[in-house]
Amino acid sequence: MKKTFESTATEVVPTVARDDELRARIELLELVIRATDEGLWDWNIVTDEAYFSPRWKAMLGYADEEFRNSTDEWQQRVHPDDVDVAVGAIRGYVAGERDNCENTHRLRHKDGSYRWMYTRGILTRDSEGRPLRLVGSHADITSRKQAEEDLKRRDAILEAVRFAAERFLRAGTSWEESIQDVLERLARATRVSRTYVFENYVGDDGELRNTITHEWVAPGVVPRIDNPTYRKVSLKNAGRARWIDVLERGEMMLSHVRSLPDSERSRTEGEGALSFAIVPIFVEGAWWGVIGFDESAHERDFSAPEQDALKAAADLMGAAIGRMRVEERSVRLAAIVESTHDAIVGMLRNGTITSWNRGAEDLYGYTAQEMIGHSIRPLMPLEELPRLRDVLIRLTAGERLDHFETQFIRKDKTHVAVSMSFSLVRDREGEVTGASAIARDISEQKRAEAELRESQRSLSTLLSNLPGMAYRCLNRPDWPMDFISEGALDLTGYGAAGLVASTRVSYADLIHPEDRERVWRDVQDAIDLDQPFRMNYRIATADGAEKWVLEQGRGVSDERNQIQAIEGIVIDVTDRVQARQELEQRVEERTHELATVLNVSSSIASTLELETLLGVVLEQFEQVVPHTAASISFLENEMTLRLLDYRGPMDQADLVWVWPSHENEHSWEVIRSGKPVIIPDVRAETPLAQAFQRKAVYDTGGVPIYISSWMGVPLIFRDKVIGLLAVDSSDIDAYTSRDAELALAFATHAAVAIENARLYEQAQGKAALEERHRLARELHDSVSQALFGIGLGARTARTLLDSDPGKAVAPIEYVLSLAEAGLTEMRALIFELRPEALEQEGLVAALEKQVATLRTRHGLEVIAEFEHSAGAANSVEEAVYRIAQEALNNITKHAQASKVHVRLGRERGRIVLSVADNGTGFDPSALYSGHLGLKSMRERAERLGGSLQIESAPGTGSRLEMAIPA
Repeated sequence: MKKTFESTATEVVPTVARDDELRARIELLELVIRATDEGLWDWNIVTDEAYFSPRWKAMLGYADEEFRNSTDEWQQRVHPDDVDVAVGAIRGYVAGERDNCENTHRLRHKDGSYRWMYTRGILTRDSEGRPLRLVGSHADITSRKQAEEDLKRRDAILEAVRFAAERFLRAGTSWEESIQDVLERLARATRVSRTYVFENYVGDDGELRNTITHEWVAPGVVPRIDNPTYRKVSLKNAGRARWIDVLERGEMMLSHVRSLPDSERSRTEGEGALSFAIVPIFVEGAWWGVIGFDESAHERDFSAPEQDALKAAADLMGAAIGRMRVEERSVRLAAIVESTHDAIVGMLRNGTITSWNRGAEDLYGYTAQEMIGHSIRPLMPLEELPRLRDVLIRLTAGERLDHFETQFIRKDKTHVAVSMSFSLVRDREGEVTGASAIARDISEQKRAEAELRESQRSLSTLLSNLPGMAYRCLNRPDWPMDFISEGALDLTGYGAAGLVASTRVSYADLIHPEDRERVWRDVQDAIDLDQPFRMNYRIATADGAEKWVLEQGRGVSDERNQIQAIEGIVIDVTDRVQARQELEQRVEERTHELATVLNVSSSIASTLELETLLGVVLEQFEQVVPHTAASISFLENEMTLRLLDYRGPMDQADLVWVWPSHENEHSWEVIRSGKPVIIPDVRAETPLAQAFQRKAVYDTGGVPIYISSWMGVPLIFRDKVIGLLAVDSSDIDAYTSRDAELALAFATHAAVAIENARLYEQAQGKAALEERHRLARELHDSVSQALFGIGLGARTARTLLDSDPGKAVAPIEYVLSLAEAGLTEMRALIFELRPEALEQEGLVAALEKQVATLRTRHGLEVIAEFEHSAGAANSVEEAVYRIAQEALNNITKHAQASKVHVRLGRERGRIVLSVADNGTGFDPSALYSGHLGLKSMRERAERLGGSLQIESAPGTGSRLEMAIPA
């Protein structure tokens, strides 16, 4: 394009006048590009510099960086047939020879295809009228062009159909006399390489066959009409049995040859076609044959309008063929007419309607009975009647007319836009007796055109109301402005013209001093990376106010990749930034509050002694909600509250520790609702405040001077209120809904901790009781039995001493053995309660005493192999001892063993204990109700980072292996 416009560019001076209004429109167009479906371009006529927006490039399949901003780049992609039109439109407009710069041309897409573009531009001139800059946009109208092309092809086919109808239905002639001309017309209208007719017949063998009867081929295409291969063809034997079913149903065969099944493709590829359309021809309702259309130059698709027209052509041929079958021309013509969605109307020269198809009924709303015999004129607006008369006169004179657009009036009085085409009807002598009109509804096309115009109007409105400030400036720290849109006044308080021309204040002066360096650095980093930039910063307006702005833009480079300017938009985001800052502050406060609740909750959870815990709860609650006094009360039954602890100025002796519900209505409101309750002023006249006053009078004679507001929150455990946590303050309105939320969160943790402490106390009591019962059983089973035997032996010895002293020795020895056994048993029980040997003598000594007890008490054969565990922690030794003790107890209780092997040693820094027996064994994976020994042993080992494995099976004995890091 540079060479194309060389003569134009030399006529303008090398200085560029500033046209603020045009520049504003250019920049605003770029800013709203995302809201439109158009690409923008800008040609500086003086410098021959061009700019194509990212959207402009994307419409051709290119990323921004893939398409060089150059007029040559554009011109290289213009379709060769459209270069003169596109360039001529621009050149004529710049030269003042045209009133506008609008044209349509094709541009080559990245994928190699061509896209139709509708382009338009606006020229700005300097004060002396010399052209400076041409700015414009283009819109992809390929779909519309394709639709128009489809309609043109359809119209061409319909024209061929009209020609065929005129030839086929001419009185005294056979359709075969005109078929060759018709095939040529249809081929040229559909732009295919070959058209042909195959006629069906039934062979002597009863099989359906067909043969080629007529053909037209384009230059260079080999005819098939004389090839015997295409005569007497059996479709089934030719691998086309599927085609018979499709065509007999009256459906067309449309395909690219490469898409056919293998059995069909090989033969078709040999025929040289790449794409084809085969339309069945029906005569008197029976499938007569086909008319086919082959394209050999390139693959192509047949549009829906073309298909309709081809079907009309086939139907017309069927009607023409039927005309030879005994005076059925009118019936066949009616079938053709009725098969199309278009309105087909026959009329006399005076406009009287003679035929009216179903398409006409659908289009105009009148039935055939209502219209045949009546004039067509009432269907047309008065202003269109002269055009109709003119068309008929020109047709009668033999003039060829393409379709024209007009309007008709429907039965419901609405208007419909149609595209009309006419053909004359002549008698045997060639005299014009009437005309046949084909009308197509183009309302959708008109509506689309109206929507396009409305879109353009909306774009113009959007540009005039776009918020923010668009700009173009030089890449210098003071940001000298070449252009600023009118939005600058609302944003900065300075007019656009003032900021551009001002020497008093630059845009850099408006940027907050703390942000200037960062703004400059971020822009330069983006330019170095050839990327857009986006940033927030503060500016000072003309009246001294501070605003937060969002700036988006990018550097504009010349053909040498040198930055010429920076272009972008600046938008006021003060409200958005302030809202975000407020949100961040609220989140920070909320995080701090939740962290406080979590920390104090952790402190509470570490205490299991109930009395200590209550004090910790009240102490920690001070960190969550400041207060003058606080208390914890528990629900003893459905009607009674008990005070468990109190922290505040009131003397403990003055407190009421238990009270029924009717004496403490404000506290019971918390219990009843399960929600926090706040009394902003305890001396107010509200029902809850008066309830508080009555309770205070009952307890202390009046409301204490240090109490002005009160809040109670429920203690909830497993969805059940178990008590409440109450606080009061010396300030009125001391507590808010946020305080209530935090207090409730704290109370929830406190309730769990308190309930755990209560359960812990219950568990300790139950454990102590179970231990007493066990000791009672052991004493009864061992020591008490030994004492009973000692008493019995002593009485026997005393009797023998009187009668026969020599026999008293045996009873006395029996008494001594029982005494020793009882002593041993008592020591074992005491050791179980407090294994002092473990602390004083170590693990080995403790295990040896355990083994001795096993031998003495149960008479088992015990093999013990112990290594000293010097250096092991006390917690480790105690865990090993308890595991061994539990394992040996299990053997004596359940194993029915006679032999036990106990081993203690060290392996790779671990203490290893093994206990094996020859007892009955068991299944370690099974669950044994009421027996928690195995679980407790494993938990002891794992708690110290160790492991415990048990190997056993019924009848094979058992083996326990434990290993704990020393």
